[in-house]
Amino acid sequence: MGSWALDDEKSTRSRPTPGLSEQLGRLAGTLVGPLFALGSRVRGARLFHPEGILFEAAVRPATARGPLAPLAQRLQGRALVRVSGGWWKGAREWPDLLGVAIRFGGDHLPAAAAKPTDQDLLFVTARNLKRIPFAFLTTNQHDFLSNHYYATSPFQVEGVGLVEFRVVPDPVRFSGSRRYRLERATSEHLAVFRLECRLMGHIAWLPLVDLHLQNRADISDQDVTFYPFNAGRGVIPRGFAHELRRATYPMSHRLRGSSEERPPAG
Repeated sequence: MGSWALDDEKSTRSRPTPGLSEQLGRLAGTLVGPLFALGSRVRGARLFHPEGILFEAAVRPATARGPLAPLAQRLQGRALVRVSGGWWKGAREWPDLLGVAIRFGGDHLPAAAAKPTDQDLLFVTARNLKRIPFAFLTTNQHDFLSNHYYATSPFQVEGVGLVEFRVVPDPVRFSGSRRYRLERATSEHLAVFRLECRLMGHIAWLPLVDLHLQNRADISDQDVTFYPFNAGRGVIPRGFAHELRRATYPMSHRLRGSSEERPPAG
């Protein structure tokens, strides 16, 4: 299985021209980026999703034919998966949004720093940006495996068109904290996240790939930054919400610093 990436010429041809929503999102991100960065500096972590758990995952195609098959082939291989609460730090399971971030690496296990061929996708338990302030009412904050996670903005995929993504875990019923439930499901090879896709304007969600969590990743959570514009496998972010992140994420990352730059806890 070989790695795949858009070459420079092909990437330039397939990169969509920013529309009005993208331009507004980029402007908004530039304006609020310093506030996000300051908040991250004060908090000593990401402003949102401050603490996460990282897992290695095996990615297997869930569809073998049709227009989505080439994309499923490009995403298969190895991945880094981060699950997190949206606001609270520590083990608090108070009302919240939950998040899933995935870095697809193909033949290699992704590292803290993305390679040009890596693809990042980010999800939260809100269908779109407008529902984020209210999504804590519909999120089961006690179980990472009992929620659906949405990318909130569409993507342009070559050969497919404009699409939406979501992540649907296989529910596994264990007692205990959400972290314990997920780690036990992983140790028993039961933790599976299915990435689904649907064409814009369509109703049906279609299976794309299955991510089988294998074990905890030996990577510092604070050193990893998932960024939707890491699009080395041809999934190009579109829309206001993605462009809002273009400036805010790099600013936040620079000011919060890496784990090596902070004094040890204790």
